[in-house]
Amino acid sequence: MTNHVTLRLTPLAALAVVGLFGPAGALGQVVRPVGPAEQVGEVVGGALDTAGRAVEGALRTAFARTRGAVEAMELTPRVYSRLLWDKELAGARLAVDAHPGGVIVLRGSVLSQAQADRAVELAASTVGVSRVISELVAPEPAVGPPRSSSAVPGPEPLPEVGPGAEIERPAPLPAPLPRPAPPPGLQSTPAPDSSPEPSLSVQPPLP
Repeated sequence: MTNHVTLRLTPLAALAVVGLFGPAGALGQVVRPVGPAEQVGEVVGGALDTAGRAVEGALRTAFARTRGAVEAMELTPRVYSRLLWDKELAGARLAVDAHPGGVIVLRGSVLSQAQADRAVELAASTVGVSRVISELVAPEPAVGPPRSSSAVPGPEPLPEVGPGAEIERPAPLPAPLPRPAPPPGLQSTPAPDSSPEPSLSVQPPLP
């Protein structure tokens, strides 16, 4: 005679079994304990992962720097050739210095401020240039002394005279002074050419 025993687990009993054996035990899985070797492997793997990320970041940074330097080397002759062949910049002494990021620095001397503006305009319109820094030196405009007018001033205009206006006449010239009388013994005789200036003759006194 065979006896069959049927076990019925209540919900509370089922939770107790799961808590005792864990989810793996309840599902029939075996959980292996983590030993020292596994722990060392995890630590080494994490360190290698961190080192790999650091190396990758350093490589990316170095590549970006190298790429920027190469672009700057290509940008320098490109800008310089445009400045060299421009007719408006004849006589100017220019130097081009390129930096990563498309930054161009212009140095040197120009003949006028118009040449400096033209150089900045050409450099800024070059492909690959993002910013232009101008350190060009232009001569200051010479300020000379004011020019004196050599024109001779003309006569003053005559005042307009209307009907009934009084005209101011100039004052008369003073009368000539009378000539002093000759001293005794001197007699003035007229000159033969009837000159207005009298000539004087000296006669000895009578005995």
